[in-house]
Amino acid sequence: MGRQTLAGETRRTRRGLVMAACLMCCGVASAAHADDDQEGPSLEADAPAPTDELVEEPVTEADEAPEDAEHDPYAAARVGGVSVYHAGAERRFPYDDRNHARMGVLRVGIALPFVLQVKYAEGPVCEVPDGADESVFCSRVGEPMIDLEAGFAVTSALEIVGSVAFALSEHPVGGSKPKLFGLGVRGYTSREAIVKGFFGGRLVLEHAPSDVDAWSNVDLGLRGDFGLQVDPVRWLGIFVQGAVGIRLLRGFSFLPEVSVGVQVRFP
Repeated sequence: MGRQTLAGETRRTRRGLVMAACLMCCGVASAAHADDDQEGPSLEADAPAPTDELVEEPVTEADEAPEDAEHDPYAAARVGGVSVYHAGAERRFPYDDRNHARMGVLRVGIALPFVLQVKYAEGPVCEVPDGADESVFCSRVGEPMIDLEAGFAVTSALEIVGSVAFALSEHPVGGSKPKLFGLGVRGYTSREAIVKGFFGGRLVLEHAPSDVDAWSNVDLGLRGDFGLQVDPVRWLGIFVQGAVGIRLLRGFSFLPEVSVGVQVRFP
Protein backbone atom coordinates (compact mmCIF):
# COMPACT_ATOMS: atom_id res chain seq x y z
CA MET A 1 0.00 0.00 0.00
CA GLY A 2 2.77 2.37 0.89
CA ARG A 3 4.67 1.48 -2.29
CA GLN A 4 1.64 2.26 -4.49
CA THR A 5 1.22 5.64 -2.80
CA LEU A 6 4.92 6.49 -3.37
CA ALA A 7 4.72 5.47 -7.07
CA GLY A 8 1.65 7.69 -7.59
CA GLU A 9 3.39 10.67 -6.07
CA THR A 10 6.40 10.15 -8.30
CA ARG A 11 4.25 10.09 -11.46
CA ARG A 12 2.45 13.31 -10.46
CA THR A 13 5.77 15.03 -9.80
CA ARG A 14 7.07 14.07 -13.26
CA ARG A 15 3.88 15.35 -14.96
CA GLY A 16 4.22 18.63 -13.07
CA LEU A 17 7.85 19.09 -14.20
CA VAL A 18 6.92 18.34 -17.82
CA MET A 19 4.07 20.85 -17.72
CA ALA A 20 6.32 23.51 -16.13
CA ALA A 21 8.94 22.98 -18.85
CA CYS A 22 6.27 23.33 -21.57
CA LEU A 23 4.96 26.50 -19.99
CA MET A 24 8.49 28.00 -19.87
CA CYS A 25 9.11 27.19 -23.55
CA CYS A 26 5.80 28.79 -24.53
CA GLY A 27 6.65 31.90 -22.50
CA VAL A 28 10.06 32.33 -24.13
CA ALA A 29 8.54 31.95 -27.62
CA SER A 30 5.81 34.50 -26.81
CA ALA A 31 8.37 36.99 -25.48
CA ALA A 32 10.54 36.61 -28.59
CA HIS A 33 7.54 37.15 -30.85
CA ALA A 34 6.55 40.25 -28.88
CA ASP A 35 10.07 41.68 -29.26
CA ASP A 36 9.94 41.07 -32.99
CA ASP A 37 6.64 42.90 -33.20
CA GLN A 38 8.11 45.90 -31.36
CA GLU A 39 11.37 46.11 -33.34
CA GLY A 40 9.83 45.56 -36.79
CA PRO A 41 8.15 48.99 -37.17
CA SER A 42 11.25 50.85 -35.95
CA LEU A 43 13.45 49.15 -38.55
CA GLU A 44 11.00 50.03 -41.29
CA ALA A 45 10.81 53.59 -40.03
CA ASP A 46 14.60 53.90 -40.09
CA ALA A 47 14.87 52.64 -43.68
CA PRO A 48 15.33 55.50 -46.24
CA ALA A 49 12.27 56.26 -48.31
CA PRO A 50 12.63 55.74 -52.07
CA THR A 51 13.24 58.94 -54.07
CA ASP A 52 13.29 59.93 -57.75
CA GLU A 53 16.01 62.61 -57.31
CA LEU A 54 19.33 62.10 -59.11
CA VAL A 55 22.40 61.96 -56.92
CA GLU A 56 25.34 63.95 -58.30
CA GLU A 57 28.59 62.06 -58.34
CA PRO A 58 31.92 63.87 -57.95
CA VAL A 59 33.47 64.97 -61.26
CA THR A 60 36.85 63.48 -62.01
CA GLU A 61 39.62 64.79 -64.25
CA ALA A 62 38.69 62.20 -66.83
CA ASP A 63 35.17 63.68 -67.01
CA GLU A 64 36.68 67.12 -67.73
CA ALA A 65 38.82 65.92 -70.63
CA PRO A 66 38.47 68.04 -73.79
CA GLU A 67 36.16 66.89 -76.54
CA ASP A 68 39.10 66.33 -78.86
CA ALA A 69 41.13 64.33 -76.32
CA GLU A 70 40.64 61.17 -78.36
CA HIS A 71 42.33 62.85 -81.33
CA ASP A 72 44.70 65.14 -79.45
CA PRO A 73 45.51 63.71 -75.99
CA TYR A 74 48.24 66.28 -75.40
CA ALA A 75 45.82 69.23 -75.62
CA ALA A 76 44.75 70.73 -72.29
CA ALA A 77 41.78 72.67 -73.68
CA ARG A 78 40.31 74.25 -76.78
CA VAL A 79 40.16 78.04 -76.86
CA GLY A 80 38.60 79.67 -79.90
CA GLY A 81 39.30 76.62 -82.04
CA VAL A 82 42.95 76.46 -80.93
CA SER A 83 44.50 73.65 -78.87
CA VAL A 84 46.19 75.13 -75.80
CA TYR A 85 48.91 72.69 -74.78
CA HIS A 86 50.53 71.86 -71.49
CA ALA A 87 53.95 73.40 -71.01
CA GLY A 88 56.58 71.41 -72.86
CA ALA A 89 54.09 69.35 -74.88
CA GLU A 90 54.78 68.95 -78.59
CA ARG A 91 52.20 70.33 -81.00
CA ARG A 92 50.60 67.47 -82.83
CA PHE A 93 48.91 69.53 -85.54
CA PRO A 94 50.73 72.30 -87.46
CA TYR A 95 47.51 74.30 -87.90
CA ASP A 96 47.23 74.54 -84.10
CA ASP A 97 50.60 76.29 -83.80
CA ARG A 98 50.46 80.03 -84.58
CA ASN A 99 53.78 80.80 -82.95
CA HIS A 100 55.88 83.02 -85.27
CA ALA A 101 59.21 82.45 -83.55
CA ARG A 102 62.20 81.93 -85.90
CA MET A 103 60.11 82.18 -89.05
CA GLY A 104 60.72 84.25 -92.16
CA VAL A 105 58.07 86.85 -92.98
CA LEU A 106 56.83 88.25 -96.31
CA ARG A 107 54.12 90.90 -96.29
CA VAL A 108 52.28 92.82 -99.02
CA GLY A 109 49.68 95.54 -98.57
CA ILE A 110 48.06 98.47 -100.30
CA ALA A 111 48.13 101.77 -98.43
CA LEU A 112 46.46 105.16 -98.80
CA PRO A 113 48.04 108.10 -96.94
CA PHE A 114 46.65 111.54 -96.23
CA VAL A 115 49.19 114.42 -96.27
CA LEU A 116 49.24 117.43 -93.93
CA GLN A 117 52.34 119.57 -94.61
CA VAL A 118 53.80 122.81 -93.29
CA LYS A 119 56.17 124.56 -95.73
CA TYR A 120 59.60 125.64 -94.50
CA ALA A 121 60.60 129.23 -95.26
CA GLU A 122 63.41 128.12 -97.57
CA GLY A 123 61.79 124.86 -98.62
CA PRO A 124 59.97 123.87 -101.76
CA VAL A 125 56.29 124.57 -102.31
CA CYS A 126 53.99 121.96 -100.83
CA GLU A 127 51.42 122.23 -103.62
CA VAL A 128 51.24 123.72 -107.11
CA PRO A 129 50.33 127.41 -106.53
CA ASP A 130 47.11 128.72 -108.07
CA GLY A 131 48.37 132.30 -108.13
CA ALA A 132 51.30 134.39 -106.99
CA ASP A 133 50.98 133.41 -103.33
CA GLU A 134 52.46 130.15 -102.07
CA SER A 135 50.58 128.17 -99.45
CA VAL A 136 52.28 127.66 -96.10
CA PHE A 137 49.98 124.84 -95.08
CA CYS A 138 48.81 122.13 -97.49
CA SER A 139 46.53 119.13 -97.17
CA ARG A 140 45.68 116.49 -99.74
CA VAL A 141 45.13 112.80 -100.31
CA GLY A 142 48.50 111.14 -100.83
CA GLU A 143 49.61 108.74 -103.53
CA PRO A 144 48.30 105.17 -103.08
CA MET A 145 51.18 102.78 -102.50
CA ILE A 146 52.09 99.11 -102.71
CA ASP A 147 53.97 98.21 -99.51
CA LEU A 148 56.29 95.17 -99.53
CA GLU A 149 58.03 93.77 -96.44
CA ALA A 150 60.52 91.04 -95.62
CA GLY A 151 61.51 90.16 -92.09
CA PHE A 152 62.40 87.60 -89.46
CA ALA A 153 60.58 86.73 -86.24
CA VAL A 154 63.18 86.79 -83.47
CA THR A 155 60.60 85.59 -80.92
CA SER A 156 56.92 84.70 -81.02
CA ALA A 157 56.04 88.37 -80.35
CA LEU A 158 58.79 90.37 -82.11
CA GLU A 159 59.76 90.73 -85.78
CA ILE A 160 62.56 92.71 -87.43
CA VAL A 161 61.32 94.01 -90.79
CA GLY A 162 62.63 95.83 -93.84
CA SER A 163 60.24 97.41 -96.31
CA VAL A 164 60.01 99.07 -99.70
CA ALA A 165 56.93 100.89 -100.97
CA PHE A 166 56.13 102.13 -104.48
CA ALA A 167 53.70 104.97 -105.22
CA LEU A 168 51.12 104.22 -107.90
CA SER A 169 50.82 107.87 -108.98
CA GLU A 170 53.14 110.86 -109.29
CA HIS A 171 53.79 113.44 -106.60
CA PRO A 172 51.77 116.56 -107.54
CA VAL A 173 54.78 118.89 -107.02
CA GLY A 174 57.85 116.74 -107.70
CA GLY A 175 56.37 115.02 -110.74
CA SER A 176 57.89 111.57 -109.97
CA LYS A 177 56.60 108.45 -108.24
CA PRO A 178 58.07 108.32 -104.71
CA LYS A 179 59.75 105.20 -103.33
CA LEU A 180 59.97 104.55 -99.59
CA PHE A 181 62.53 102.37 -97.81
CA GLY A 182 62.12 101.42 -94.17
CA LEU A 183 63.71 99.42 -91.35
CA GLY A 184 62.00 98.67 -88.06
CA VAL A 185 60.29 96.23 -85.69
CA ARG A 186 56.81 94.88 -85.09
CA GLY A 187 55.36 93.34 -81.93
CA TYR A 188 52.27 91.18 -81.34
CA THR A 189 49.93 91.06 -78.37
CA SER A 190 49.52 87.25 -78.43
CA ARG A 191 51.48 84.22 -79.62
CA GLU A 192 48.60 81.71 -79.99
CA ALA A 193 45.41 83.68 -80.68
CA ILE A 194 43.76 83.59 -84.08
CA VAL A 195 42.98 87.32 -83.84
CA LYS A 196 45.83 89.38 -82.40
CA GLY A 197 46.82 93.01 -82.18
CA PHE A 198 50.15 94.37 -83.39
CA PHE A 199 52.16 97.57 -83.20
CA GLY A 200 55.45 98.67 -84.73
CA GLY A 201 57.78 101.46 -85.70
CA ARG A 202 60.38 102.14 -88.38
CA LEU A 203 62.78 104.65 -89.85
CA VAL A 204 61.73 105.79 -93.32
CA LEU A 205 63.73 107.16 -96.25
CA GLU A 206 61.74 108.58 -99.18
CA HIS A 207 63.27 109.00 -102.62
CA ALA A 208 61.45 111.22 -105.15
CA PRO A 209 63.74 112.98 -107.69
CA SER A 210 62.63 116.37 -109.09
CA ASP A 211 63.95 119.62 -110.62
CA VAL A 212 61.69 121.83 -108.51
CA ASP A 213 63.51 124.70 -106.77
CA ALA A 214 64.78 123.87 -103.24
CA TRP A 215 63.51 120.34 -103.66
CA SER A 216 65.34 117.54 -101.83
CA ASN A 217 65.36 114.23 -103.66
CA VAL A 218 65.55 112.46 -100.29
CA ASP A 219 63.30 112.91 -97.28
CA LEU A 220 63.69 111.27 -93.86
CA GLY A 221 61.14 110.44 -91.22
CA LEU A 222 59.53 107.98 -88.83
CA ARG A 223 56.40 105.84 -88.99
CA GLY A 224 54.40 104.03 -86.33
CA ASP A 225 51.76 101.43 -87.17
CA PHE A 226 49.12 99.46 -85.30
CA GLY A 227 46.30 97.13 -86.25
CA LEU A 228 44.64 93.72 -86.08
CA GLN A 229 45.74 90.50 -87.74
CA VAL A 230 43.82 87.26 -88.28
CA ASP A 231 45.93 84.06 -88.52
CA PRO A 232 43.69 81.30 -89.94
CA VAL A 233 46.75 79.01 -90.06
CA ARG A 234 50.37 79.31 -88.93
CA TRP A 235 51.68 80.34 -92.35
CA LEU A 236 49.14 83.03 -93.25
CA GLY A 237 47.94 86.29 -91.73
CA ILE A 238 45.40 88.86 -92.96
CA PHE A 239 45.71 92.35 -91.52
CA VAL A 240 44.10 95.77 -91.40
CA GLN A 241 46.41 98.55 -90.27
CA GLY A 242 46.52 102.19 -89.33
CA ALA A 243 49.74 104.22 -89.32
CA VAL A 244 51.06 107.69 -88.64
CA GLY A 245 54.25 109.02 -90.25
CA ILE A 246 56.26 112.23 -90.32
CA ARG A 247 58.75 113.68 -92.85
CA LEU A 248 61.31 116.31 -91.90
CA LEU A 249 63.48 117.53 -94.80
CA ARG A 250 61.29 119.07 -97.57
CA GLY A 251 58.82 120.36 -95.00
CA PHE A 252 57.19 119.15 -91.84
CA SER A 253 54.72 116.53 -93.06
CA PHE A 254 52.23 114.55 -91.00
CA LEU A 255 50.89 111.45 -92.78
CA PRO A 256 47.99 109.38 -91.38
CA GLU A 257 47.57 106.15 -93.35
CA VAL A 258 45.32 103.09 -93.66
CA SER A 259 46.25 99.79 -95.33
CA VAL A 260 45.16 96.19 -95.76
CA GLY A 261 47.12 93.14 -96.85
CA VAL A 262 48.39 89.64 -96.19
CA GLN A 263 51.41 88.16 -94.44
CA VAL A 264 53.05 84.86 -95.40
CA ARG A 265 55.44 83.06 -93.01
CA PHE A 266 57.88 80.25 -93.65
CA PRO A 267 59.06 77.56 -93.19
